[in-house]
Amino acid sequence: MSGLPASLLVPNAPQVNLIPPEVASRKAAGRARGLVVIALLLFVSFLGAVSYFTDIQKKDAVAEQLAAEQIAVDLQAEIDQYFEVPLVQTQLQNAVSARLFAGATELRWKVLLDRIRAEMPAGVNLSSVSFAASDPFGVISTGEGPYSAPGVGTLAFTASSDEYLDAAELERALNRVVGLTNTVIPSVVGTVDDDGTTFTYSGSVTVTAQALDLRFTDAWFQARYREIASDFLDAYIAGADAMIAAAQASVAAGTPDSADALELALERQESVVGAQEAFVALSAALATSEANLEVATTDQANGVEGAEADVETVQAAIETLTPALDDLATAVLALKSGLEDIDTAATRVAAAEALVAAKEAQLAAAKVALAAATTEDREALQADVDYYEVLVSEAQAVLTKEEAAATAADDAAATALVGLVSATDAAETALTTANVTSDRQAPGAAPAVAPTTSPSASPSVSPSPSASQGGDSS
Repeated sequence: MSGLPASLLVPNAPQVNLIPPEVASRKAAGRARGLVVIALLLFVSFLGAVSYFTDIQKKDAVAEQLAAEQIAVDLQAEIDQYFEVPLVQTQLQNAVSARLFAGATELRWKVLLDRIRAEMPAGVNLSSVSFAASDPFGVISTGEGPYSAPGVGTLAFTASSDEYLDAAELERALNRVVGLTNTVIPSVVGTVDDDGTTFTYSGSVTVTAQALDLRFTDAWFQARYREIASDFLDAYIAGADAMIAAAQASVAAGTPDSADALELALERQESVVGAQEAFVALSAALATSEANLEVATTDQANGVEGAEADVETVQAAIETLTPALDDLATAVLALKSGLEDIDTAATRVAAAEALVAAKEAQLAAAKVALAAATTEDREALQADVDYYEVLVSEAQAVLTKEEAAATAADDAAATALVGLVSATDAAETALTTANVTSDRQAPGAAPAVAPTTSPSASPSVSPSPSASQGGDSS
């Protein structure tokens, strides 16, 4: 045994390697060749696997592409079914654009002339008026110089007075008219006749964009909706007492279902009155907010302290009040439409009932004639009875259909009434949230008011087409 440490790997006994070096070299070379062959086989197998999976993925990708192409073909076929839609949309947009273009410089002369007459000094009357308008592409300007403001047209006029009036006073009066500016009266001529002296004033004035009707714009339609809603509220409340009185008379006469009709009439009246009060308050608060915004914006431009915060506050109030007022107007118009549908349905039901009654009367007459007929006439009269029975059946089917439509109209009106109440509550919430005050109110602006309690109060709305934004003269 050796006394050396085991870590030295010294054999316990002497050993001799009798294998020739050539044999050892051949064995080592053989092992190396085996390893190379194994590595090559593994590499070839790897390439085969990669090729296999690549081929599978390629086939899947081709299948997905074919499926996508088929989907595209199917979708295109479906789109082709609606090929007219883009054409109609384009035609609609062209029509809207043409309407806006045609009305871009539209003036409602009755409104403008009424404004002019209202500002004319006492004793001065318009004799003639002519207008030279610009086209919708641009503005024109009257005169030259630093004080000449551009406008949309030039109004030439003559006015007369039995007493002399300073031309400057008449110029200032016309410049106060909304939509008019740069009034110039270069000529004042006095004419003496048997009746005395008549003074004739000849001049021109620039018509600005504020005088335009601006029909068919979003702002015009918005104002028009509000105006229609306001008119409906006024009309409904004006006739509500008569409707309730008629319902009470029906109750007193013992008419069937009259008690329900009376209850519904009272409910509608209460809801409409509440909506009108909210409409009045919202309109006034919005008008005040818009006036406040104008003043606050001017203050901000002039560097007034706190004006920036005022602008943000007023803008927030406007953003709160405007949608509330529009939603309330929409709810009012929905109720208006619902009540009109009820009236139409009631008329159609009455007509159907009259038709049924007429056909039943004809059938009854045919049966009487059949009962009194002789044998040779009975076949013809029986045919008449059969014919009228068919007519009665058809008339009853029409009546059933119209009664169903009337029931649907009643349900729709009830839903609209619930929507009106919800819109009224939202309007009251908006008024509280906006908290409009008139601290920064423009001169002449209407102050914010609390909701009126009078059922017959007339709502004041934002400037309507009839006042400032155009519309029909009627």
